[in-house]
Amino acid sequence: MKEKRKEKNKMTEEQVDSPEMKETKAAAAVAIKDGKVLLVREEAGSSHLTGMLGIPSGRLDEGETDLDTAVREFGEETGLTAKREDFMEFSGNIFHASIPRKGGQVVRFKWHVLRVRNFSGEFGETADNVTPMWVDISELDRLQDEGKLLPNVFNAVHAAMKADQK
Repeated sequence: MKEKRKEKNKMTEEQVDSPEMKETKAAAAVAIKDGKVLLVREEAGSSHLTGMLGIPSGRLDEGETDLDTAVREFGEETGLTAKREDFMEFSGNIFHASIPRKGGQVVRFKWHVLRVRNFSGEFGETADNVTPMWVDISELDRLQDEGKLLPNVFNAVHAAMKADQK
């Protein structure tokens, strides 16, 4: 199983290195609580493939910093609230991914992932055609092997967890 996951990641990296693809800047937030990670499921109205799981994230709007985007997307995609100072950098938190979209196109992203440590509220109605959910971290291996995670979600969550252990 782990060899299969490594091969999937290798294929993603080969796609990312394709020079003809423009890279889009995006930012994301990893939230972990009680052995679970906060994921969002892409719904029919999303530009991502329906049913795929990711972490709250999105493209930078004009004039936004990575932090601005992570804070905004976290709130928009979950209904939860967090302050800017609750989002933390961690080692190895920049990822690249080529993500298949509806219609067959592939978009290349440079993804700046931040760890959100404090947040409050309940899941609310979201504006981004996603459904937030808590998923046991122990399920990530299976979800990755089944191809249900967006590229580099597995790696981003594990890098954030590794940083928590330091």
